[in-house]
Amino acid sequence: MHYKIASLVLNASKHLNGCREAHITQPDAVKENLAGKLFILAEIDGKKTEVKKVIDFITESLDDFYYNDEKIFLLDKIEGLTLENIFEASLAKLNKALLDFLAQEKIYLRAEDTNLVIGLLFENKLYFSNFGRNKAFLIYKRQDDYDIINVETSAADAEDSAVIATSGPKFFSSVITGKIPPSSYFLFCNEVLPEYLSNKDLITIITKLPPMVAAEQMKASLSKVNTYVPFLGIIVKNTYGLSASDLKEDSGAEIAQSAHNSISHLNYTERRTEQMLAPAGLVNWSKFGKFFSGGKKKTLAKQGLLK
Repeated sequence: MHYKIASLVLNASKHLNGCREAHITQPDAVKENLAGKLFILAEIDGKKTEVKKVIDFITESLDDFYYNDEKIFLLDKIEGLTLENIFEASLAKLNKALLDFLAQEKIYLRAEDTNLVIGLLFENKLYFSNFGRNKAFLIYKRQDDYDIINVETSAADAEDSAVIATSGPKFFSSVITGKIPPSSYFLFCNEVLPEYLSNKDLITIITKLPPMVAAEQMKASLSKVNTYVPFLGIIVKNTYGLSASDLKEDSGAEIAQSAHNSISHLNYTERRTEQMLAPAGLVNWSKFGKFFSGGKKKTLAKQGLLK
């Protein structure tokens, strides 16, 4: 496996309205080796019972459309067929099914209240689509330090006041694809999270700790500054090319974290953080031409996958 991934959810259940989830699929080993791992970051405001049904529908439908696509088993037999094609086709199916579901259930979502990220990891490749105001941060090695950029990839074409209905905008009309650079990380999060953790904090925590431990450290830090605001995140680490000793150290830290998963038992993490974290310096926010190695934006509608 060329990646490690972990989710972060904090204060999500304290709100009477809306629903917020960070979901990472757990396919069997055969399917993951063939087709990778899906993840979803969802934050929808509205009537709690209704939007919970919407998020559950998205999660279950995407899993079905993608992993049960028979073409996954034909990748080495059909010339030109790629996982990117299958992922995009699954998003097209999901888009139609979701609009039909909303109409059938008489659920109306406001575009300004709907934030969704759907992504796929396979080896050191990343494919994702974003609807709404979620953030996608690439943290990459630059000489002897790390830098961070905010990948602006909102696929929502509707105005903020629009209501999503059967005739409304496409949820997932574009996909960002590419290879994650070596020794780099991605952080997908809701809009509010970077308002409470600085770029320097994000770089320091994510690059110095394994994803699972980094997620718990971020939760510990965020819980000290705000106990009500909901925070969501998914951390991805590209482990391609890491030495065996580095991978072993990551695994040891994650095992220790699993045994002390409560924030009240984060002594290991805090000690480890004090030992490992060093000032990272100021972040250079200059952007470069490509979002990440091989990055490109594709529109499903132009390919005839969405009508």
